[in-house]
Amino acid sequence: MADRRGSRDSHRGDRGGHRGGRGGGGFKPSLPQPPKIPDNRIVKLVTNMYQVQLNNFFKQTWHRYEVIITNKYGEIQNLFDVKRELVAKLSLSFKSPFAFDGDHILYVAEQLQPISKLEVPKDFYVEYSQRIKFKSPTEAQLTLLSAGESDPNTLFYLIQSEDRRCYKVALRPVTFSEESRTQLLQTALSFSSYLSGNFVRGCSFFSLDNQKKLGNNWSKILFTGSYQSFRQCQIGTVINIDLSYHVSNWFGNLLQYISLLLDRSDWFDLVSKNEKVQNLINKSVKELACISNITKRKYKLSGIDFSKNCNNHFFEYEGKQVSVREYVLKRYQYKVKNPNLGLAFVTKMRNGEQDNVYLPLESLIVVQTRFQGELSSEDRKSMIDQSRCTPKDKLESIKNNLKNLIENQNWNRFDVKVDSSPIQVNSIILDPQPLLWGQGKTLTPDEEKGWIMNPMHTVVATKGVCWGLIWPAGENVDRVKTFAGDIVNAGVGLGFIIAKQPVQRQVESNDGNSYLKAIKSIWELPFHQRPLFTIILLNERDSERYKMIKNYTDVELGMINKCLVVNAPKKWNDFSILNNMLASINNRVNGKNWIVTPNQIKQHLGFTPDTKQESLCVLGMDVCHGGPSSGVDSTVALCSSRDLSFTKYHVAMGKQDPGTEIVEPQLMEQMMTEVLTKYRNHNKALPSRLLFYRDGVGEGQYQLVEQSELESIRKTIKQIYQLEKQPLLTYVIVQKRNHLRTFRPDESGNIFNPPVGTYISSEVVDTNYPNFFMYSHKAVIGTARPTHYQVILNEIKLDTKKLAEFTFALAHLHQGCTKSISVPAPALLAHKAAYRANAYFGKSTSAHPNVLDNGFMV
Repeated sequence: MADRRGSRDSHRGDRGGHRGGRGGGGFKPSLPQPPKIPDNRIVKLVTNMYQVQLNNFFKQTWHRYEVIITNKYGEIQNLFDVKRELVAKLSLSFKSPFAFDGDHILYVAEQLQPISKLEVPKDFYVEYSQRIKFKSPTEAQLTLLSAGESDPNTLFYLIQSEDRRCYKVALRPVTFSEESRTQLLQTALSFSSYLSGNFVRGCSFFSLDNQKKLGNNWSKILFTGSYQSFRQCQIGTVINIDLSYHVSNWFGNLLQYISLLLDRSDWFDLVSKNEKVQNLINKSVKELACISNITKRKYKLSGIDFSKNCNNHFFEYEGKQVSVREYVLKRYQYKVKNPNLGLAFVTKMRNGEQDNVYLPLESLIVVQTRFQGELSSEDRKSMIDQSRCTPKDKLESIKNNLKNLIENQNWNRFDVKVDSSPIQVNSIILDPQPLLWGQGKTLTPDEEKGWIMNPMHTVVATKGVCWGLIWPAGENVDRVKTFAGDIVNAGVGLGFIIAKQPVQRQVESNDGNSYLKAIKSIWELPFHQRPLFTIILLNERDSERYKMIKNYTDVELGMINKCLVVNAPKKWNDFSILNNMLASINNRVNGKNWIVTPNQIKQHLGFTPDTKQESLCVLGMDVCHGGPSSGVDSTVALCSSRDLSFTKYHVAMGKQDPGTEIVEPQLMEQMMTEVLTKYRNHNKALPSRLLFYRDGVGEGQYQLVEQSELESIRKTIKQIYQLEKQPLLTYVIVQKRNHLRTFRPDESGNIFNPPVGTYISSEVVDTNYPNFFMYSHKAVIGTARPTHYQVILNEIKLDTKKLAEFTFALAHLHQGCTKSISVPAPALLAHKAAYRANAYFGKSTSAHPNVLDNGFMV
């Protein structure tokens, strides 16, 4: 799964080299170097997984209950914090260990006794007669409620919450199956952390004390916590411990929130007279979740009315007109300290009309929730800077998290023993991949450093082809001429020969419309004068302008282009930047920069791919979603190879319902039909083998993939191939978001990342499907993260080692990056295509046909 909030093109390698200074400053000791790879290419690694002993834990007789919580109207409650609070209160009567997942499953190491008669407090029916609108229950919850109410063994309890409401808790006993064991362990771990005062997000636990501001102010907070998850691995039951990060909105007193927002404490006099500042505050507080310390209820704010306050706003209560200050004093015995501040309001529908509920500002506490907006580039940079750490620091933090777990008294009640020593694995370092360049030149790169550009393998621009150059307003003409000359010279060194003088346009101003006007003037030239490609220079980063340009060139015109932000002097004359830009352009105009040698491909696959009996089509697919609650349709991209070197891809695209990860059958069939038809048109035959890399699928969705996506693929194959021999299909799920971390210590106590090409297929791999971990990339900063490959279907019958070797080769074939990347090229191309379509294409479902075969996503 791809997410628009992530950084753009996050898998692109570090393209430039480090340039050392020439001046003085004395001798700087060199950094410790990792040990050399031994001749047998086997390296022992320390992992962040720890063996678990469960004998005592499962000696107890565990009972499993489905939990449904309703209010007095019988409406299902979906608030996790309320559920946990109520179950925690209920647990005071338990005599044995228990665990609650915060949603609908409770485990107790004793059988709870039924209540013969449920005594209902009078105020459960009488008090709080006003109906509250709650989130709609899911179909599964309604099913649970129906089953619980009809089951005579269901237990019922009435419990009052901190919000002063009374709730009915229904516990329905269900069978404790063998599949529940790992789920029980994880639930026990999460609930223990919750009882210890942490807040829980999935398998990650965060302390309120461990927080830092994100960016320049406190409106967003970055929490650092501990990821802890039980897994069934080849070696047995283990616990996987890692660091975890969570971006939250600021939480605390609303008055303090406004002070931080405006960076001043004496803000009220300023705000009361300044409509612009009022609008700024209202924009920030709209939809903000708060709890009133008067009513103890949770609200989602609509805004703040600065013309009203606790003294001057009146309404009817018990037949009299009372002010807000008088009402809260009489109703809740609360004395307002700052009655002249504005009033927050919540807009609700009553009897078909809008009505506002007003609340004193001083009474509101902003609730801690996940940040729902889109992070800015500055926020993302701040998050990366704060979360990255060296392998040594990461391992030390993991050990501290393990120590805290072992010493947690709430966890120790379960008597689960965790080894203090991490699991170690023997990994294999795959051989470097020889690359074939132009003029028959073969080079084997240093996998840790990457490679420099050589004469390109195949080029279209050999006779000074026409190209275009659009440059910013106010830019120095001589610098632009020098840049154009450098581009020409860089192309000569790569065998990419372009005209010495480009078709030039300078924009009138640096806004988006001026750029579109310049692009249009080039595009409307007679066909024989129209540039093969156009380089567009931008004076600064501007996401909205970039979106306008890409939508116009990639969707409306089908114009091959490359944008470059020239906001620093080195952008104008750094040949590494120019070379990589020309490499991307050469790929877009149907050239090839480099390939993995055919002999190496044959060694990996066991056969030499051709266009007849031994043909192979490699595919990659990913889904990109809009931001949370954005309502933006999800974009699906499917890339399929169309040549024997696996460097040329066609991309089929489509949209489906927002937030949907599993590709809808009709769309899956439509895209598969498109790519197989394109393959047949290009190669005059259909492929005999299909190797499919599916990115973004979570562990809980494997069965849905088999039931939906694989079935749709098979259905399409049957329709396209008809009487021809059906192709062999291998389907691999690519997981970048996993929490395995491995470390390579040396004899001096230094800790390093694993080498590029590290392949792990034992001890810590899963047991359900053939699977392996691989580090196919160099971590430029911080601790490296492997990619996990799960082989759901393997009709081609490649063993995991051969599949890993071929996948490693594909990681060298992204034509815009001079390092091997973290995933195979088709998976990354699909990720980029889906992301860019989601971010830049608006309502369009696909790019222009002119660029779909020309690597617009490179």
